[in-house]
Amino acid sequence: MDERHWWIAGKIQESFKIGGYDNPTLLEDFMTEQNNLNKINKFLKAGGPCRLFFYCEKLPEGELATSHLHVTGTLASLKDANLDQLNVLYFLRNRVDKDVDPTRMERDIFCGELKHNTMETLTSLLSEVYIPLIKAQKEWGECNNLTQNKFLTLNESSMFKTIG
Repeated sequence: MDERHWWIAGKIQESFKIGGYDNPTLLEDFMTEQNNLNKINKFLKAGGPCRLFFYCEKLPEGELATSHLHVTGTLASLKDANLDQLNVLYFLRNRVDKDVDPTRMERDIFCGELKHNTMETLTSLLSEVYIPLIKAQKEWGECNNLTQNKFLTLNESSMFKTIG
């Protein structure tokens, strides 16, 4: 594991309180499981996916172990899960044209948690982050103003119908 992996491991430890600071080998064992390591490495590489999720069911404090933790590149696999019963740690990359630079982890990767009411958190993220980012988009390629406005209007209303 290099320093990028340890940075991700630190975020997992902060979020899920796995292993504690006195026993980091539990988390290291989880991180170096071949399937998990492959997903993490793919995320960190140029041309890889722009998102990575770690999740587990909400458990009483102190009962979480690495066996409860899962890693995935998409939350679509959780469509049948009760999102209010999951804690999710997400990592997002804006640019995937080059490997994540170990000296720029905080700038190259956006990290956050969905812990409380997941649906309310997602609605808040969409309305307060995603929609404003799309509206602030300067370069729309070949889309004219009418197409942009239709996209924003339809996208905004359909997002909240899906979530609500």
